[in-house]
Amino acid sequence: MIGHFPSVILLNGSLLPGRIHSIVLSDAPLDRNYSHSKGIYIDENLRDIGEPMITLLKDYNVKYLSLKRDNVVVGRSWEMAATQALLGKQGTYSGTVEQYDSSTIRYGHVPGLSTKRILSPNVITYENLEYVSLSR
Repeated sequence: MIGHFPSVILLNGSLLPGRIHSIVLSDAPLDRNYSHSKGIYIDENLRDIGEPMITLLKDYNVKYLSLKRDNVVVGRSWEMAATQALLGKQGTYSGTVEQYDSSTIRYGHVPGLSTKRILSPNVITYENLEYVSLSR
């Protein structure tokens, strides 16, 4: 499964458009270095991950979390894209996973949304999709 998310770059105190990244959720590694946390192998280029996201990945039996390109991503704005990919939803997303249980994923704020909309005018954020009800 592959999800997509826009990034921003902080340069001299200003947020500038970065690029659209792809996040790969799989049961096999890409050619990357990984850290290991609670049964999940996480691409070392993903510098931040929340506990609710780790729990969700475990529940969905994801073994490897990788960036398609070999770029460093700081922050958790990719989490919404990853969860939507797990749910079979296409699109470009930007948001954190703030809460997860067996019935709901609740998304949260990320910085630089106006800048991210320059890269992807149709980016879906927590403002458009506060939560998802799950039926598994």
